[in-house]
Amino acid sequence: MLRSINWLHLNRGKEAWTLFADLFAGGLVFLAISGLFMSKGRQGVLCWRSFYVAAGPAIPITYLVASGGP
Repeated sequence: MLRSINWLHLNRGKEAWTLFADLFAGGLVFLAISGLFMSKGRQGVLCWRSFYVAAGPAIPITYLVASGGP
């Protein structure tokens, strides 16, 4: 099992695994965005939890800017 996990981690089966990973990532993005709008009013996207919504993309963007990017 560890050998199989390592094989996937190294992305040796490039075409199929990359497609699956991209589809999975897209599904996670959809779940995250749709979850923001499920609660209304004080529990919605514009409440105090909006700090966490902003921190999600801010952390990787800050790292990219500080490190000089790819």
